[in-house]
Amino acid sequence: MVAAAAAADPACTLRIEVDRREPAWIRLRSVRPEAPGGCALDTDTLRRTLAEALAAAGPVVTVALGRLVGYPALACGLAAQAAADPGWDRRHGRARDGRSDNTWTAQALAASQPLAGLLPAGWTLQAVSVEKVLKGRPAQQLADCPVEGGGLPFDAQLWLRLRRR
Repeated sequence: MVAAAAAADPACTLRIEVDRREPAWIRLRSVRPEAPGGCALDTDTLRRTLAEALAAAGPVVTVALGRLVGYPALACGLAAQAAADPGWDRRHGRARDGRSDNTWTAQALAASQPLAGLLPAGWTLQAVSVEKVLKGRPAQQLADCPVEGGGLPFDAQLWLRLRRR
């Protein structure tokens, strides 16, 4: 089943995909025909779309959001979090305590206010999972991201595990 939701960018279509055989999995996908990589979505559009996707979901669901750079506020927020965290080594682009990029990024996102603010009423974040973390200079990679410096995480594949309260 595929449903369409209007995005802030009229050239962008946001699709909610639910496989009837696996209803506990929801995939959000932004599509822009002339840009195969998708399009960036603002926080309000993502919040509304998540609420729509979760309205008919079961008590526990995994939401595949795709690449973090598709959600600029979250991507820039992650980079800012790393830049401010004394536990993140900007010079070497890794956590000082030896955690993997995936583990550090998942834990940082799980603790982030922007991610928590996306959840519709009645839902709690149970877990965050990421893979393929990209690091670099967010101010050069993300439009309107003021975070300067290198070695900062700004992109990853992202999944959220949510539970209905």
